[in-house]
Amino acid sequence: MVDLRKIINSTKLSFSLDKNSVKKFVDLVFENVDSNAKIIQKDIKSTTGHTIKINKINTAELGTVIFGCCFGLFTSGSSGLVTAKQGEKIEKISKEIIKEEFVESKYLIEKIDKYKSLYFKDNKFTYHPAGIFLHNFAEENIEVIFVENPQILNPILHKLVMNKLLLMMATPTRVFNKSYKKGSSEIEKELLNKTVNIKND
Repeated sequence: MVDLRKIINSTKLSFSLDKNSVKKFVDLVFENVDSNAKIIQKDIKSTTGHTIKINKINTAELGTVIFGCCFGLFTSGSSGLVTAKQGEKIEKISKEIIKEEFVESKYLIEKIDKYKSLYFKDNKFTYHPAGIFLHNFAEENIEVIFVENPQILNPILHKLVMNKLLLMMATPTRVFNKSYKKGSSEIEKELLNKTVNIKND
C-alpha cells in the first residue's frame, strides 16, 4: 500500500503560508480537476475495460477527495510540510474561499470533511479514501470497479488510483513554497520515482 505521509514528506517542502498562497492552492485543485478526472477515467478503462462517463458530480467528487486528504495530512501534525496549526489555518481559509465562490459549498465541504475523516481512520486498504472515492466516482456503474466477487474492489485499479491521488495532492501544494520553482510536471516525475511500481507488485 502506498504510504501517503511517507512519500509526500519526502519532498521536503518548506511552506510559506498566507491567504494568497491558500487561494492559489484552492484554485489549482479546481483548475486541474477536469483533466485529473480524465486521468481517473483512463485508469478505470485500462484496468477494467469499461469507460465511466465524466460529469460535474464525479468531477466534483475528485476535488473533494483531494482537499480532504490534503487537510487530513496537513492537520495530522506529521506531514513534515506544515505544523498541525498551520494545517488547520490552511483548511479554514480554504473552506472560506469555497464558501465565497461556490453555491454548492455546503455539499462540497460536507464531502471534504468525510474524506478527511477517512484519512484518519485505521488506514485499512478497504477504507482508504481512494477506495471510497472510486465507489462514488463510478456512480451507477459501480459494478465495473469490482472483480468477480462483488465485495472485492479491483486491487490493481485501487493501487493505481491511490498513486494518482498522491500526485494530484502534491501538485497544488507547491504554491506554499516560494523558493520551490519546479513545475507540476517535474514534481510529479519526482514523486513517481518514489511511488509503488504497480507492475512489479
